[in-house]
Amino acid sequence: MIKSNYKKEYKKIVLLLGLYFINITNASQILLANEEGQAVQIELQNRNGNSVVLESSGDNAFQVSKDNETVLSYTQIENQNEIDINKIDVVGTLNSNYDLKVEGDLHIASMSNSIFYKSQKQWKLFAFDDFQYDKKGWSEQAISSCGSSENIFLGGHCNFGGIIVTKEYTGLPPNSYVNVKFNIHFFDDWTGELAFAQINGVTMWQQSYAWCNKLLIQQCKNQGISACGKETPDTFAYPVSFTFQANGTSFILGVGSNLAKNSCDASWGIDDVQIYIN
Repeated sequence: MIKSNYKKEYKKIVLLLGLYFINITNASQILLANEEGQAVQIELQNRNGNSVVLESSGDNAFQVSKDNETVLSYTQIENQNEIDINKIDVVGTLNSNYDLKVEGDLHIASMSNSIFYKSQKQWKLFAFDDFQYDKKGWSEQAISSCGSSENIFLGGHCNFGGIIVTKEYTGLPPNSYVNVKFNIHFFDDWTGELAFAQINGVTMWQQSYAWCNKLLIQQCKNQGISACGKETPDTFAYPVSFTFQANGTSFILGVGSNLAKNSCDASWGIDDVQIYIN
């Protein structure tokens, strides 16, 4: 049943039906029109008195309400300089038994909002550094690439030896759980020294590395590949991952090694630093 309520704040709805719309191929159309700038409402009500209302106003906006509570609203942003040209506000819960297809970008309103899958809160990407175009915030700025590869990473041959590089990440929701992921590259004459990662000066991960752990060094050279620096085989993209609970809304990530050699003899680099929060 379609029930039209003529309230004082809404002027009379003009219902235009019929042959006027038959020029649309294989389609029929119902137009609910009103004077410019005035809202139009369609109310669907069941026998128990529960209702769903679709309201469209003259400012390129609409909302769907259930029993006087907004479930879904749409507003077109006037300022075209905004990142989100179109904004969807979900006040209630939007459910679908079918695939939800989004043609444009899907934005989370703020880092305090969460995504759930089967009642489980999902990790969200908070920050990502791949060093292709930006190394902002890092205490050391040296970058490298190997051979003909266009991939750029922080550090590398003759750059990073026995040092610690740091970056502070700010703006986290309070008491967030944080997952840190990155790849570390080992170059040249490592003979069991340590690489490590720290949060606010506390070691969260460490790994010893030797370029050859076989009895015959020539066997390592035959099986390995030297991509950067000396002829010694290198190890690329060793994965690192660890999780901690942030104390406050910021933390300092530090990555380093205890190498005592010249950085042109043994070195390292990092790439694809990913910060996830939950």
